Amino acid sequence: MTKSKREVILKVMEQKILLVGDARICPQVAYVMDWQNYEQVDRLTDVNKYAGYKIVVCDFKRHWRRYLPSRGGGRYFYLDDICRELDQQEQWQSAPITPLTAKPRSLWRRINDHIRAGTVGIAMVRRLKRHLTLRNFKLIDRLPVASLRLSELLIKVLYSRPINVACDRLETEARAFDRGELRGCCDVKVPFGFISGSNGLEIYDDVRARIVKLSSLNRSYCLCDLSICQYVKYTPAVNYDLKELRRREYPVTFVLVTDKTCNLKCPSCRPNYITTNDVQNEHIQKVHQDLLTAGWFAKVDDLMVAGMGEAFYSPHYRQLLTKYLQREQITIYSNGTLFNESNWNLIKSRYQKISVTISVDAVTAETYRKLRGGDFTQLLKNLNFISELRKTGQIVHFELCFVVQRDNYHEMAGFVRFSQALLADRVHFLRLGDWGALRPKQYRQKCMLIKNKYLARELYDVLQDPIFKDPRVDLTALQPYLANSAKRYGK
Repeated sequence: MTKSKREVILKVMEQKILLVGDARICPQVAYVMDWQNYEQVDRLTDVNKYAGYKIVVCDFKRHWRRYLPSRGGGRYFYLDDICRELDQQEQWQSAPITPLTAKPRSLWRRINDHIRAGTVGIAMVRRLKRHLTLRNFKLIDRLPVASLRLSELLIKVLYSRPINVACDRLETEARAFDRGELRGCCDVKVPFGFISGSNGLEIYDDVRARIVKLSSLNRSYCLCDLSICQYVKYTPAVNYDLKELRRREYPVTFVLVTDKTCNLKCPSCRPNYITTNDVQNEHIQKVHQDLLTAGWFAKVDDLMVAGMGEAFYSPHYRQLLTKYLQREQITIYSNGTLFNESNWNLIKSRYQKISVTISVDAVTAETYRKLRGGDFTQLLKNLNFISELRKTGQIVHFELCFVVQRDNYHEMAGFVRFSQALLADRVHFLRLGDWGALRPKQYRQKCMLIKNKYLARELYDVLQDPIFKDPRVDLTALQPYLANSAKRYGK
């Protein structure tokens, strides 16, 4: 596409716009392209009525060109034009998502790669006639999302159907990783982009980010791996109004996942202690400096330190918490072994509202030693200290987490009573995630899930205890498995 045509499409945003096409597709296209002053019709019969409008057909040209009335010297814009514009913008990115997308291979070459790998059948490819039409949407839908261009990503999201799931984390949360990668959450397959210099808040609301967030707003979740999501809620029906798709200039919650170093080596998370070398330290420091420069820490409502690693063990997190950050609200996510009075004194005066989340996974020293390898006596001392902080109002929220697995499921009811004694505001049970530390057979044995659909019978029986009806207990991560297991085992 020539530069003059690109400018024409970009200037569409500055004029009145008429969107023609499916009532479900049009608002989504307007959201991605950031068009707010628009009208929408299913069919266009009187073109003179919209003489001063830019008319955008939210479908491909080959499907609509014969049904549209002629315009006096004007031209229609189609989804084809938008797709070409998006691919041009992708080439202008300062930081490619992966080295392979710096110079994207054509769709057909990538298709051939997948044919050779056996992930796409050649019979289906032979039926396809043209790039980016509804005829080959099924092919785009089967390709790995990491290999898709912006235009292909848009097509995948637009034509994916809504499902009975409710989750808004992709719309409200953002996570920064050690190489500057910005993601909506851990379970989404496509990142928003890369943080570089002062561009942080910009990439959270650029075209790529809006496409990714649209997959949640249109309730299709086609870019998420729901099989590993700990927060998704399955509902009988999901009601939403596509005309009220909302934009956010920055997330509500921002999570730092920039440093994996920790004083513990939980077998389900890592086989050995993780340390960082000079190169990694340099990358982490640069990401933190870019985040400070971009204003992330000042804009977001809540900042969580840290989604990976130990907040009081990592020198990078400690430097942020005790030197560079000073804001109203913050959430400390920790294993609790280093949350003592001396570390508390370093941060208590820098934040007005402090929430604390401690991951424990056990109520006995033996189980804790097996799953965590830390000092259980020191942990209990620190948990009692945190409980006192909550009683006196020095922290505003106290949460305890428990990752359910074969070695500790029998302590779940005891963990609820243990949390009640500590006056925890929330008791959060999570299922074991596959982080690559365990072999597939080990993971299947430890996670206590059958075919990723049912809970093991012994775990299901434990959850029948009335103590889990306590309103402070959060079983969201196990809820879909509970419903399926009830049908299998009987209530």
